[in-house]
Amino acid sequence: MRDVSDDGLWPYGTRAALLAAPVIWLLVASLLGLTRRFFSLPRPEAGTTVLLVGAAVGFVPLLLLLLNYIAASRGTLDIKGVKIDFSQAEIHKVDIKLPDNIGQPGAIVVSSAPMQVVKALEEARFNPIVRLDIRDGSAWWVTRLLALSAGAERAGSPQVLVFVGIMENQPGAFLGWAFPSSILSALGNDTTPRGPQSVTYGGIYTKTLRVAKQVAIFADPEQPQVVGAWTSPDKLAPDVLRYLNDTNYKKLGEAALEQILMDQLALYGFENPPDRLTVGRLNDLFGHCLYKAVVDLDSPREEQISMFLSSNVPYLATVRKHKYEGLVERADVERTILRNLLPKSKSLK
Repeated sequence: MRDVSDDGLWPYGTRAALLAAPVIWLLVASLLGLTRRFFSLPRPEAGTTVLLVGAAVGFVPLLLLLLNYIAASRGTLDIKGVKIDFSQAEIHKVDIKLPDNIGQPGAIVVSSAPMQVVKALEEARFNPIVRLDIRDGSAWWVTRLLALSAGAERAGSPQVLVFVGIMENQPGAFLGWAFPSSILSALGNDTTPRGPQSVTYGGIYTKTLRVAKQVAIFADPEQPQVVGAWTSPDKLAPDVLRYLNDTNYKKLGEAALEQILMDQLALYGFENPPDRLTVGRLNDLFGHCLYKAVVDLDSPREEQISMFLSSNVPYLATVRKHKYEGLVERADVERTILRNLLPKSKSLK
């Protein structure tokens, strides 16, 4: 019999199996002799049974070795009608490979200037993930983040906002990601009065929704006129007329929402001084809705896969030395793993 040392029912090789049987028998016999001499156990009528059990245990390594050998040669074992057929089975160690560049980094927006916010929203249909680099807190204002989130909620994209910045003197460090709707909700629930007129973010956003809706209706020549207070433009509030009289807003239609919001925030003094989005401010406002689960791409591939499969969040960030690399949809990784497993499962048939 050839030496079978591969992993299996008995992974210790032929010699170990041949030595194990007499060692087990010797131990059983010694134990039986000592217990009978000093404790008068077991009784004579039970001694034969103990010996038989000991002899059977000694044969276990040899039996496991035999099964290993039959499995390796893909043979068949038939003992009194009990048939074990190894010829139809094969054990595979599945090596699941994830792409080296896994994760979508997202379009980066490094400034909260109004044109940058508008550009990010215009390109969102190509980049559902937008990465905001707040750097040391000098790049982004909370007011512009509110406008970006409002536009994303209106248009349905971008779907995810990723925050990176300087942390422990390292630029581009991953700080967390959030859904725009969660950002809007958090700012809407912020009850801190701001600006000289002591208005909250939620108050400004609610007013802007009302104004933007009226602007969109009266700026559209094909839109049927409504009854009541909106019957004619001359009965509209000054805030609505402000934007209807400006062709830059009229031509935007529903997309005027975020630009009106930025204008309203400035009018109410929210940006003088600006509410800078520092790392601390980010966590204070959105710590409850920021997702921070990461997969370290420098870790072993098995650990990466385990992290993806054990997580219950829809997206995970990939990092190298805490620096953001990309955002991965967990469902995509699960599909990748299934595609790796499928060819292996076919080979078992």
